[in-house]
Amino acid sequence: MSYRDNTEGFLNMTRNTAGLKAQRLDQCRRRFMAELARGASHIASTLTPVGERAAISDVSDEFQRRYGTDDLNLFLELLAQALDARLRPDTATFIRRYNVGSH
Repeated sequence: MSYRDNTEGFLNMTRNTAGLKAQRLDQCRRRFMAELARGASHIASTLTPVGERAAISDVSDEFQRRYGTDDLNLFLELLAQALDARLRPDTATFIRRYNVGSH
């Protein structure tokens, strides 16, 4: 097997993985649509950084109580995307960091 074959195989695997992740995100977006809307609204309505952090924790805790942790990372990524759409990029960045650090 040549270097080129290995590289093409790796690129195909990467594309397939990215496609599967996008597909999984879409499934979770549909499944958790109400929770995402409610959570993004709750977080975006906060007026202080302390309130914002508490709201993020509330939304994350409620999700875990209802659904467990299997889809938590995907949910938090979708929540970050929803906050990006609400022009809250700093909050979205915090959620992405919270997501990485929470597990």
